[in-house]
Amino acid sequence: MKKLILLLLLIPSLLYAQDWQEARMSIGVIGGGVPAATGGDSCTGTLLFSWHGENADVTLGTPAGCAAGDTTGTANSSATISNSQFWDGSNSVSCPSMSDYYSFDYTSNFNETEGTLVFRIRVVTWYGTTFFDVTYDANNYLRLALLGTDEMRLSHKDTATGVIVADTTDANIALNTWYTVTAKWNKANVNPNLSLVVCDTDNANCSTTGVSNVNLLSWGGSPSVIKIGEIYGNNAAFFFDGIKIYNSVSP
Repeated sequence: MKKLILLLLLIPSLLYAQDWQEARMSIGVIGGGVPAATGGDSCTGTLLFSWHGENADVTLGTPAGCAAGDTTGTANSSATISNSQFWDGSNSVSCPSMSDYYSFDYTSNFNETEGTLVFRIRVVTWYGTTFFDVTYDANNYLRLALLGTDEMRLSHKDTATGVIVADTTDANIALNTWYTVTAKWNKANVNPNLSLVVCDTDNANCSTTGVSNVNLLSWGGSPSVIKIGEIYGNNAAFFFDGIKIYNSVSP
């Protein structure tokens, strides 16, 4: 009888905790929480691209992803799909050494004007290098890079404005640990135009959001590819998982 009474007393608290968790995930960092290990995604609404790292083809594996454009990544150098580490499912994208990255055709998978990029990253070897790149030319691009010894930088460059950055200052990224990264860009005249935040695995602890309120201008043309991994031949190594690209800052 005492156990039954205790259970009845706990039920409201459990329900409240569940509701709070769901609310935290919905209003907190985009892509918060660990997704189900089964099922798949559909690129409808604001979602343009989703890759769970299960296969070079984003639509294969469990969970399966989707893409509004190119669905199959092209591996450069030693980039591969690995089961040695993973955030969801049973595989992840492994970029173990210099120039190891995957590329996807840009068309329909990315929106230059406005968007959100969410992904999970596990840094194995640290080097201040770019690991996400959408480049039109040397004067027009969007990039994410490791910064200093434990931070990240989101940078945008256009011909008229030059390089604009949003940096984290207290992410304190540790090696061999999964983090959730959320980057946003918006070329409308609203603030912030760039924002970047890094959280631990379950979004319980997040960095102060780095922002820039400088207006961003159009590139004047479309890039050819999206690159993910160790792009510029530096001595960094990564795992990536749960990569999603939206065409809105409020997906």
